[in-house]
Amino acid sequence: MRKLNEWCCRLSRRRLFPNHFFHSVTGIDIKRLVVFSRNAVQSTKDYRLLLPNVKQLSVHQCRSENRESIQEVIIQNYDYLEVSPYIRLSLDHYLLMNSSYIKMQHKMSQRKVNRFIRHWIQGSNPRLKVLEYWGLNKRPKLQKILKGIAYQVVTGDHVRVFDIQGYTPYTEADVIVDSGYNIQRVDGTQATMHFRDHHRIGFRLFLLVWN
Repeated sequence: MRKLNEWCCRLSRRRLFPNHFFHSVTGIDIKRLVVFSRNAVQSTKDYRLLLPNVKQLSVHQCRSENRESIQEVIIQNYDYLEVSPYIRLSLDHYLLMNSSYIKMQHKMSQRKVNRFIRHWIQGSNPRLKVLEYWGLNKRPKLQKILKGIAYQVVTGDHVRVFDIQGYTPYTEADVIVDSGYNIQRVDGTQATMHFRDHHRIGFRLFLLVWN
C-alpha cells in the first residue's frame, strides 16, 4: 500500500477540491491528516473518504453547527484525534470517539470532564490510552472533576513513567507520574489522572491508561 507520512489539507470557500481529487488519493495509508478548512460542508463531506486509512487526525475548521457531519468523522478508529474548539462538540460526541489519544476541547466544563471519566470507568471509549484536557483556570476544580469517582491518591514513593510520545504526533517528553489519582475501570484496567501547570495560564489534565 502507498504511504503518506503527513498531509496538511487547506480548504477554503473560494477554492474547492474537485471530488475526483479525493477519490484519487483514497486508499493511501496516511499517518497524519491535518485539515484547515473554511468550508465546513466540503471538508467533512469529501475528506471523510480518506479517513479509514488515517492514523492521526487534527481538524481545524471554521465555526460549524453541523454536528451530524463531524460525527461521521470522529467515530473512526484513530491513534490520535483533536478537533478545533470552533466546532461545537457535546459530551455525547466524546463518548462516541474510539481513538487511542483524545485531545479534549478546553470549552468542555470540568463537570463534563468528570462525566466522561465516569463513563470510561463504566466501559465507554475502550481504545482510549490518553485523554488530554486543557483547563484555562489556574487550578483544577478537583471537587468537580473527582465527584463520584473512587480513587487512590498517588504518593511520591510510587512514581511511574508514561510513554506519551507513542501516541501523540507532537514532541512530548515522558510523563513523570509522581502525583495524581489512580482509578480503575470495571474490567480492572488501571488509569491515573495527572495534573500539570501550563505556562501560568492554566493546567493540563491527563487521563493515562496503563497497559
